[in-house]
Formats: sequence, C-alpha cells, structure tokens
Amino acid sequence: MDNQRNEGYVDPNIPAAGTAARPPAQKNPDAVYSSASTEPSSGHTNPQGSASVARGEQVGRTVRGVFAGIHGAGESLRGGLNAAVDKAFGTEEGLQKDDAIARKGEREMKAAGFTKSS
Repeated sequence: MDNQRNEGYVDPNIPAAGTAARPPAQKNPDAVYSSASTEPSSGHTNPQGSASVARGEQVGRTVRGVFAGIHGAGESLRGGLNAAVDKAFGTEEGLQKDDAIARKGEREMKAAGFTKSS
C-alpha cells in the first residue's frame, strides 16, 4: 500500500505511542445496571431516584384518572342521548341498555373524582 495515503490516518483501536492501553471498565457488583452498560442505571441505588420514580407513578395515576373521567363523561353523554332517542321512538329495550351505559359513565366519573359523590 502507498504510505502517503495512510500518513494522517489514526486507528482509534490502537493506543498512541507512549501510552498504555486502557483496561476495560469493571462493573460494580452492588449496583443495578441497564443493559449493555458499565454505568449504574439511575433510580435503583439513588434515594433521590426513588423519589423521582414515585413522582412519575403519581403523575401516571393522575393522567389515568383524568382519562377515565373523560371517558366516563363521554359514556354518560352517549348513554343519555341514546336513551332520549329510544324514549322518543318508544324502544324500551334500547332505553334500558342506554340508561345502563349512562349510569356506568357516571360511576366512572365519580371514581375518577370528576363529580361529587351523592
């Protein structure tokens, strides 16, 4: 091969002249690691990480509750509207089904804290 073409090339896998090769990183047997890492993952060994995890879980529960309340409101509205249509057209079987849907939606809203319990 032509030496002039390789003149400025430095292979990152070969240590520079006069330097010692760096030993591979050692894992701490007491730490919890994420996959393919030599650095401990956060959250398991750090007390502040545990607080972050707890806060994340609380936010998740709040978001789930909000969506459950919205779903309950939608079900209550759907059941109420359909029950009104069934009542107008005299469909008893549909009226009972739609009343049940509306009641279920109201229960979902109460469970999510969207309405005051009676």
